[in-house]
Amino acid sequence: MMIEHEVVRLGDVCELIAGDELDFSCVTDEPEGMPVVMLGDFDDGDNYSYYTGAYNENNLVENGEFLVHMSGDDVKIEEWIGPQAIFSDRMCRLRPNAERLDAHFMYYALSYIFQKLEDDENADLLINHIDEDELRDTLIPLPPLDVQEKIVDVLSNAYELVELQREQMETMEMLVHSRFVQLFGDVSANTCDWPIRPLGELGERLKSRSILDKDRHPGSYPYYEANGIVDYIDEYQFDEDMLLVAKVGSVLSSGDHNIAQAAKGKTWPSDFVHIMRLGNEVTTDYVAMVINSLSEEDLGLRGGVIPKLPTASLNSLPIPCPPIELQLEYAAFLKMVDEQASAMRKRLGDLAKICYSLNQLYFESSICCE
Repeated sequence: MMIEHEVVRLGDVCELIAGDELDFSCVTDEPEGMPVVMLGDFDDGDNYSYYTGAYNENNLVENGEFLVHMSGDDVKIEEWIGPQAIFSDRMCRLRPNAERLDAHFMYYALSYIFQKLEDDENADLLINHIDEDELRDTLIPLPPLDVQEKIVDVLSNAYELVELQREQMETMEMLVHSRFVQLFGDVSANTCDWPIRPLGELGERLKSRSILDKDRHPGSYPYYEANGIVDYIDEYQFDEDMLLVAKVGSVLSSGDHNIAQAAKGKTWPSDFVHIMRLGNEVTTDYVAMVINSLSEEDLGLRGGVIPKLPTASLNSLPIPCPPIELQLEYAAFLKMVDEQASAMRKRLGDLAKICYSLNQLYFESSICCE
């Protein structure tokens, strides 16, 4: 279902100015010259760069104005929150005609349109590049201005709920870490002077095998690779509590994912992870947290571009061993938190579906006209 509105070219209701090429030898982190918008600066808050060379005043963006990334990982629109700044030739500034087009309505419409075009492999618009003329010819719906404002209000409230749910999940993660430190201290420095044992003495290694994508069939059992659960399949290889540790890949050094996980129940780990069945002295939840707190040096990684955690390094990992009662207390706390987090993830998924449905309702008509 979608709502039909007048559809217009973006260039008919919005001024578009593409940036000029900048001399990157004039870009500095020192606070001198003019602030300059780089592609990563939208996520870094006040950590923007500066430009000391000559520039065209038409290539200035004001706080609250919108820029389209015309090349990079993908085409997208973002709001600039910061001081007056220069933008480069890889961006285009949008200034909508305020009498016809609400700026935030434009933002939501283009965000949805760019995402749909990226998802459509047959789209004429390339997913990682767009020029000024193509952007100007992009079609957007144009309901009356008061309707645009109501749509913006609905979408902003929906996305605010999504963000609130994400913040609550981040708070839960911080709570888990705080409880761990409260019970066990700083395990990387062993501040509580727990006895230390090498991991290889605390359990036994098990073997598994990988399943190619084409051979996996959808099901309810988690399939693990180095960066965690990547699929759910219709068969399992183990039915017990196990420690899984990434064996190879950038996950070992990127810091983007935990490298150790406590897998419980029916699972299928690939051969990209070390699998350990631990004894009675430690729990999988506790040991996973210890390993995730270790530095690259402590992990004993090998390899260059593709880091590896050899079996010898895994077996020698230093594991402080507090009383098992404390570890079981932490495991019970984790179980309670995980139940809450599972409910939060479901709510977040439901909210994401609502946001998608609203975008489809309001903006799909312009894509159908492409």
